[in-house]
Amino acid sequence: MTINQFPMYVTFYGLAAIIAAVLAYVVAASKHRDASHWATIAFIFPPAALLTLLLSTVPAEHRQAHIVERKLKKYLDVD
Repeated sequence: MTINQFPMYVTFYGLAAIIAAVLAYVVAASKHRDASHWATIAFIFPPAALLTLLLSTVPAEHRQAHIVERKLKKYLDVD
């Protein structure tokens, strides 16, 4: 690798990171996971987008508990 090829590698890594982040966001959202978390992880480390494909979908009872926790936090927050 020469110094003239370095910008090309940075560009390819940047494009791979953006594509991986978008893919991880879409897959995580469809599997009812924290999409912004997985998009951030995939942006920093693009192969992590493959991990979102391997994860299972969150069961309905866990999703319901998460919704209840958010509502309670909204009402109990003293801001």
